[in-house]
Amino acid sequence: MLTPPPAPSDAAPAAADPLLQAAAGLVARDGFAGLTLRPLAGELGVSVSSLTSRYGAREDIIARVLAEAAAEDRRVLSGWARLRDRIPEGHGLPLADLADLMLDEAASDHRERTILFLECVQASGWDARVRAALADWRAVRAAAWNGLARQAGVPRDVIEGGLIEGYFIDELAYSVALSGSAAYRALRRLCLRRLFRGLLPVDDPYADDRELGEVLYERLAEDPAALAVVHGASLPADWRLEAAKCCAILLTQQGVSAVTHRSVAQRAGLRPTTLAYRYPAQEDLVIAGLEYIITHLLTSVADVEASRSGALVPADPMAGLDVGRATFAVAVAAIRIPRLVPCAADMRRRRGINLLRLLHSRSPDFRRMDRLAAQTLAVGMVGADLLMPVTEVSPGATEARIGLAQRWMAGV
Repeated sequence: MLTPPPAPSDAAPAAADPLLQAAAGLVARDGFAGLTLRPLAGELGVSVSSLTSRYGAREDIIARVLAEAAAEDRRVLSGWARLRDRIPEGHGLPLADLADLMLDEAASDHRERTILFLECVQASGWDARVRAALADWRAVRAAAWNGLARQAGVPRDVIEGGLIEGYFIDELAYSVALSGSAAYRALRRLCLRRLFRGLLPVDDPYADDRELGEVLYERLAEDPAALAVVHGASLPADWRLEAAKCCAILLTQQGVSAVTHRSVAQRAGLRPTTLAYRYPAQEDLVIAGLEYIITHLLTSVADVEASRSGALVPADPMAGLDVGRATFAVAVAAIRIPRLVPCAADMRRRRGINLLRLLHSRSPDFRRMDRLAAQTLAVGMVGADLLMPVTEVSPGATEARIGLAQRWMAGV
């Protein structure tokens, strides 16, 4: 029989709830789809009937797990808040470095709980029940990140527009997936400094972050042969094209765990055996979906540049595809699928490239924006989209965030 965790005392923090520990371990290994009753009962050493008798149905258990996780994070983040309050207001650089340490701790010391958070963010885009259960935990984390931003002097409307919370959600995925890359960690630190000191390059002879950013950008691409995904792949005009499209849509809407031979075959109207012959492993399906997304993204950006329309989000054949959500899904998947780690690094490296190209042709206000600024803004925008249901992500929401960035850079 399960026993409740001991009551917390002032002498020492309470041990993590066993249900939370078991659930986080399952999700870290198998993704959010793996958080089901039988495996969870097995992790806890109890029967399914005992588990449901104590906690209720799966939805009740998920709500309990996320409430416990929020309580754990509230305790951890309160310690960081005390350190934050010792830094004078407006001192963006030390606050950025503090944020960097917080990301490191989340990705290492609290790795499984962080993966649980990321998987739940992903699931919340299409599952209203997960979104409701996650709300309190999101609020705890958002308060910590937004508190840093307020202390640094980031404009209030930027914070309220979701760019700060969004930035840290997207960056958390890369922090876990790419924790072994020194180049990524250094690039993340530079982006955090832009986030808290100002997006644009600083007119200071000692501020060489632009040059260092370029070096780190190249370093992340040091071994292109390791990439599992082809950029600009030629997609065959047969059943494989439809299969790749279905992989892409499942990937963007529900994450990697939803991309299975059965789900893709059903969506594409194919026999599972036909699909499995061409794509033997689940990772092959994920890669097919990514190649579909990237090919269409490159095409749409080229079309916008050729037309010089200035539209940030073109009306293109990618209906139903959210590229930012898909790349976030790849970063989350790379945590447990090593083959995808180089792809996740390339995705992080490419954050902001297309955004920068489009913004430079859009308005003179964006001419001073460099690659680091565009990366920082793109991470925030992708993360902000992740906070919304899949059905509510729209070009209008993206345009509104671009307007925020424009006022931010203009000092309004």
